[in-house]
Amino acid sequence: MRNQNGKLINDYEELKQVIVGFYEKLFSAQEENDSIDEKVNRLVRRRITNEEIQSLNLPVTEKEIEDTMLRMKKGKAPSPDGFTSKFYRDSWQTVKCSVVEAVQTFFATTQMPKKFNSITISLIPKVSNRENMKDFRPISCCNTVYKCITTILVNRLKQTLSGIIGLQ
Repeated sequence: MRNQNGKLINDYEELKQVIVGFYEKLFSAQEENDSIDEKVNRLVRRRITNEEIQSLNLPVTEKEIEDTMLRMKKGKAPSPDGFTSKFYRDSWQTVKCSVVEAVQTFFATTQMPKKFNSITISLIPKVSNRENMKDFRPISCCNTVYKCITTILVNRLKQTLSGIIGLQ
């Protein structure tokens, strides 16, 4: 692996710094243009009806959580805590109350516990001669409860997106 200056890296700690630095730079927030944000907000507000806003803000039901969890694909890589969607499906009657409480608490407070927000990133080589970070494709293994929350958000937003961005 080479650092951003092209120097070959052999030290483990230095390699960690190169990887973390690469992704911090890649995903760091850039300066925002308030006028663009204001324009987007005005456009979106005009296109979402009060009924759609109310629908998006409805409490998440136990059935919505259960349906989401039980529809998750089997055979995916385990999350950082080691639990797969298959585990949750197979032991749903045992874990149901805890999962429902965790998901409903998130939607009520918008606070995500760190244990649910942890992600393991695996780097998959794109090319055989990999010397730079751009030669790898990151794959994120997210916590299953986190996936449940994001899936519920996506499913709710799908109902209003066609009015915002059109059907194309």
